[in-house]
Amino acid sequence: MGEGTGAGVLATAFCKWMQTQLGYQITTRRVLVRGQAGHAPYVVTIHGRSVGATWRFLFSFGVGVAVLAIVQQNVHAVGLAELGATPNRLAILGAAALVAAYAGRLRTERHAWVECLDAAKPVSTREIRNLVAAVADVRAKPAAQWQPDAVMVASGVAGYDLDAVALAILHGIECFRRTETAAFERVDNATDCRFPPTRSTLASHRVPAIRK
Repeated sequence: MGEGTGAGVLATAFCKWMQTQLGYQITTRRVLVRGQAGHAPYVVTIHGRSVGATWRFLFSFGVGVAVLAIVQQNVHAVGLAELGATPNRLAILGAAALVAAYAGRLRTERHAWVECLDAAKPVSTREIRNLVAAVADVRAKPAAQWQPDAVMVASGVAGYDLDAVALAILHGIECFRRTETAAFERVDNATDCRFPPTRSTLASHRVPAIRK
């Protein structure tokens, strides 16, 4: 899945947008992911990761307690000894919080596979078909580094070919189009793929759940 100059600019904008609007705290550009043996790795334009707020807080808490344990080990903090907050107890508490946060993250972390295609022309059916095949190949490999929970395509203002949107929706791929104001909007109706969807259109249509 290549990335030209126009797609690179589009990817930069979509990274920021999916962090603020879609809740993906971590976005990484041009990530390699392998499918079945014998296939070359795929270059994912954006790998988005979303972790629950509870586990992020628990991780921060664990780090804070671990730092406090180190400080207490080297500096005699007045009052902590009387409360029984010895360095060893703090270290155990911090380690427990970090382990729980890591386990919780593994259970709840969501991964998004995002392709940002050429901003100068409509996304074609062939490009969607290639993405469907690549995602299926990776999902068929249990030992893949990560499995996509959501698959998205971001286009420039040129939008999508009619059949491309229909094929994407059929396979649970979410389609987004950049607007003239540099924001992004969901394209979830094939009849609107070449034009900015109206608010009523966006409200009355829903992208199907991702199929695995």
